[in-house]
Amino acid sequence: MLKDYAIDAIALDHLRKTCPRCEILDRKIYSDPDGIYFIANCRGPGQHFGDHSFFITRSTGEIWEIRSYQILSNGLDYWLQWYAEGWRPGTYRLKIMEVTSVTVLAKLLEEHGVSYQFRELANGIVWTKWERANEEEIRIRIATLPCTFLVRADFLREVLPMLAKQKLARVEYVYIGQSPEYDWRPENNSTAQLGPQWD
Repeated sequence: MLKDYAIDAIALDHLRKTCPRCEILDRKIYSDPDGIYFIANCRGPGQHFGDHSFFITRSTGEIWEIRSYQILSNGLDYWLQWYAEGWRPGTYRLKIMEVTSVTVLAKLLEEHGVSYQFRELANGIVWTKWERANEEEIRIRIATLPCTFLVRADFLREVLPMLAKQKLARVEYVYIGQSPEYDWRPENNSTAQLGPQWD
């Protein structure tokens, strides 16, 4: 368990690396989750660049980035609980192993906005955009198991309890961080790298 002075040192080092012009304005000690929440501001000559607030856990020294727009939308306690539950920003790979009802599962995934990346060649450049999947596309995808989807933490946080309650599917998931990065140059893309990219 880290002492307060050790957490303060981590905070200063974090600011030095991520926003050298930031200064810590306030800090608040929490017991559940156990750690310290720091409020920092980034400033330039005569200017205010915005907030850089974060929480550092006492057990591991992990840094949880929490922006002011997140606090405005859901409150700080929501995001501290979100992180404490184990969720992290970025992408998760959801792997569907078994399904009890393809139709019901496809409808649930569509309602909660499961998406895929669509890649196409236009004007000599390969463009990548996120597309929301429709029920038929999802049904075709889960007709052959196992299959995977790239999803966000909030999607999983909503859907997993429903899957368990309704016993719709057996799934596994793993955090993979950021979505895959694709090259925009046509010569560096095979045919398989164009069209829908689900995983």
